[in-house]
Amino acid sequence: MVKLEHRIAILGGTFDPVHIGHLKLGQSALNIIDPDTLFWIPAKRSPLKNRIYASDFHRWCMLYECIKNEKRYTLSDLELIRKEPSYTYLTLVEIKKRYPGSQLYFIMGLDTALSLTNWYKIDDILKICKFVVFKRNVDKDNSIEKLPEEIFHNIDFFEVDIPDISSNLIRKKVALNENLSEFLDPSTIEYIKRFNLYK
Repeated sequence: MVKLEHRIAILGGTFDPVHIGHLKLGQSALNIIDPDTLFWIPAKRSPLKNRIYASDFHRWCMLYECIKNEKRYTLSDLELIRKEPSYTYLTLVEIKKRYPGSQLYFIMGLDTALSLTNWYKIDDILKICKFVVFKRNVDKDNSIEKLPEEIFHNIDFFEVDIPDISSNLIRKKVALNENLSEFLDPSTIEYIKRFNLYK
């Protein structure tokens, strides 16, 4: 039987470093959206962040070690090989060009969703993909209502127990030599120690 629509999920970020919150987002997307493929797309330079701490190479390697055993995951270098800032719009246009018959789902947590109004060419992005937002079931959703209607109606919300952590918190804990086993995949902990990252 020929499949009429290729379902592609996309999870972008700086992954500096990748943590269990990111991995939980990916696994939740596989379970709930059931895509044919989920692209993990590390950003070279996020327009909304001032600095990236680990090199492209190290961030790529840490992410690869975490996701290499899931067949539906694909680690993409689309943004790493681009010279311009990592605008999601450009990435989605490129994926749509490569997979013209596909339905794209952009995966994110609630914090990222609340910044959508600041995204480059958000009106055009809304025509290309559907947003899928995973939020903790303890979130107070008042802030969601502040999103413009055209964005809000392009989002599917799902309640998932996503850990409330950030890469910024992880970097601070690394600098203080604190235990990271609650926050990172064992391979990431080993990699950070091996290359003395975030010190």
